[in-house]
Amino acid sequence: MEKHCYVFVHAGAGSHSEKREKVYKDSMKRACTLALDLLNSGGSSEAADSPCTNAGIGSNLTRSGTVQCDASIMRSKDGAFGSVGAVSAIKNPISAASKLMETESRGQVEFGLITPMMLVGQGAEIWSVKNGVECTSDTQYHITNDSKNKYAKYMEIIKDHTQNPISAAIKTQECMQDTVGAICLDLNGNMASGVSSGGIAIKLEGRVGEAAIYKAGCWAEEFQDKTSRIVIGTSVSGTGEQIIRTSMAQKCAETILENHGEPVNQLKKTINSFLDDKYLRKYQSKNVGIIITLSEFLENRIVTDLLVGFTTETMAHCYMSNNMTKPKANISRNTSFTSNNPSSRMKIEAFSI
Repeated sequence: MEKHCYVFVHAGAGSHSEKREKVYKDSMKRACTLALDLLNSGGSSEAADSPCTNAGIGSNLTRSGTVQCDASIMRSKDGAFGSVGAVSAIKNPISAASKLMETESRGQVEFGLITPMMLVGQGAEIWSVKNGVECTSDTQYHITNDSKNKYAKYMEIIKDHTQNPISAAIKTQECMQDTVGAICLDLNGNMASGVSSGGIAIKLEGRVGEAAIYKAGCWAEEFQDKTSRIVIGTSVSGTGEQIIRTSMAQKCAETILENHGEPVNQLKKTINSFLDDKYLRKYQSKNVGIIITLSEFLENRIVTDLLVGFTTETMAHCYMSNNMTKPKANISRNTSFTSNNPSSRMKIEAFSI
């Protein structure tokens, strides 16, 4: 059977400006091309995942004007997982998550303690330095002029909120997640899924979103039945607290695997469950975006489906495989986003590669 590899990335669920559409697409295409080069040269799926999930420089600023990032990664072959949360000094948070995943996968025990799956804040940064992950003492390292300008704009919105709450609430819809995620399959048939985020603009310091939480931000697993081996990966973006409450990444994979012959219907079922979840009733707006890869290894061929589903205004995504000459990027737009019926506020797309 011919060997197969691919990468599927997203640049978050939110509201992507049409004016900046080319910028988003070009960025995703570069990430896909770099990752596929690594995969084609025999690199592992987790190694290829890292350059696609580098949220850090230019991330949204917290309410006090700092950058705090979350990141996680998981691989299918053994369920190994690693994540970091609310980190500022780690140059590429997904690198720290990947290093932690590798350590956790070996089942090491230190001083009688099981190796952690997740580290946050200063503890994560100290561990990263000790384990060779590149860090910085420059508090301005991740901050750009663009992120400073956005911060000033959003702080004005907060001030305006006391005088004109309705106007402020409308403007706040412009605050986008700066989440990026990727799912990679390497030439050995192993999959890794990751996600990294600076979080929502003007978030409280110390807040950890779905990008660092097990079962919420990303998922990868595989199983073998009588006729085939199936590998699935998911990577999620949206409102972190809602995604955490619903364990969206794992729940989506679980639901699709219940009937992997109908992945589109199963994804629709998952999103409807999210929209109708009793623990999300207190939220007026329910925001999620997810990419999924489903690969079935048959006796003489590999069948792969890629899916995108989201309830937000837009979702940015891009994919490339080793049988394609160039990546394919798209900013999908949800025409039912303004619908009064919450259960219809979703868009699902599917591709085969």
